Amino acid sequence: MMAAISRNLCTKLYQVQVATDESEAAARQMAEKAAAKRPRQMVESGGGSAQAPAEEPGKPQPVRREADKVGRNDPCPCGSGKKYKKCCGASLQT
Repeated sequence: MMAAISRNLCTKLYQVQVATDESEAAARQMAEKAAAKRPRQMVESGGGSAQAPAEEPGKPQPVRREADKVGRNDPCPCGSGKKYKKCCGASLQT
């Protein structure tokens, strides 16, 4: 086993290629070009501003489901004709 590990390590060491400065510079330039093409997204945080907001936010409201909850043994709402637990609900099980 030790000989196999040593042999594997030696073969991997001979296959390693060292990156040159030119290839690193080219990769950096490509990354900068790609970053310049992407639109920047602005994220607003709601923390610690000096001014108090005009409206005090109330308690967060719970999210209400529009449709009824699908039971495990009910027909799947996708229309396959299978039970929910064997169709779309199968990926939710662990």
